[in-house]
Amino acid sequence: MGLIEHLRKEVKKSGYPFEIEISSLLDGKWDEVLNTASYYDDDEKKMRDIDVNASRLFEDIYPFLDLNLTIECKKDENFAWVFFTRPLKYSFTDIEGQYLDGMHILTKKLDKNDIQEIVLGDSSFHYSRMRKVAVCFDEFYVKGKKTDYSKKRDIFEAINQLKKYVAYSNDQRLKTDFPYVVAVHFPCIVFDGEMFEAEVIEGNIKLKPTKHVLISTAHRTAYSTWDLRFLIDVVHKSHFRRFLKSIDKDGQSLKKTITKNGKEISSIISALEGV
Repeated sequence: MGLIEHLRKEVKKSGYPFEIEISSLLDGKWDEVLNTASYYDDDEKKMRDIDVNASRLFEDIYPFLDLNLTIECKKDENFAWVFFTRPLKYSFTDIEGQYLDGMHILTKKLDKNDIQEIVLGDSSFHYSRMRKVAVCFDEFYVKGKKTDYSKKRDIFEAINQLKKYVAYSNDQRLKTDFPYVVAVHFPCIVFDGEMFEAEVIEGNIKLKPTKHVLISTAHRTAYSTWDLRFLIDVVHKSHFRRFLKSIDKDGQSLKKTITKNGKEISSIISALEGV
């Protein structure tokens, strides 16, 4: 085997081709698409990165809308992902960790929610169309060489990466002095492999293949005194294009809400600036 063929074989084993494939679907549709977007992990005291962060800035409305799609890419043919779900009754407080606005920037307090209630309360998100949410999950060995078996933690690690990146981004924004902005992150794991939803009904386990599931989680950040809540989408590779359409609709709903309530939001910020 020549060097080129050897390298091609080894590259295919890595996750980078999958990451590039996913990020290429965002090119031309988002203002900026960053691969290996960096953040500082305060727990491990070192710089780390997430696979992709795509951003879109709506400057034709005021306050501005800064929309972000933050992605971790995972691929595995030897382990199936299984998500144990319960009914979901969506509330915008379920995504408080993914949101920041000018009131938070000016007061440095996340419990000041006047603008948040307007923006998130009046907007329509794909989360509200999901009827189930995963409260726990696991990765189960299905094939491959038995000697390669080891307990996987890919889902757990991806979730933590996403939460920490969003928290770092919001923390950096809180240090700025420009309050006329609404920032929203949509964290997502894109998976190339077998995905299943598990329902436990009276002790019986019902398994069914799935292409899209929500994970409910929380994270205590450096700038919050309580656990902030997150909803993280896990989307199969084959479903990603359809998922992007849902995110586009979410962004348009946010834009419509901010346009409708822009004067009220700006007046709240202006009053705080005068204090």
